[in-house]
Amino acid sequence: MAFEMLFGNRITPACQYCREGYPTGRSGEFLCARKGAVAPGFRCRHFYYDPLSRVPQRPISLAKYDEKSFQLD
Repeated sequence: MAFEMLFGNRITPACQYCREGYPTGRSGEFLCARKGAVAPGFRCRHFYYDPLSRVPQRPISLAKYDEKSFQLD
């Protein structure tokens, strides 16, 4: 499947990246088309992964190096 290639096969089902879940804007709640207002980590048997709903994590900031760090003495 396509999502196996994007994020691996270890996707934990959750409404925050389900095709049926939509953010409400209220303290992280989601509106499920089948279950109503639910928490972002809620899951049900109707989970269908939507890769476009997934928000990527921010990249880690790398340490700043100067030229002296790469010189051989």
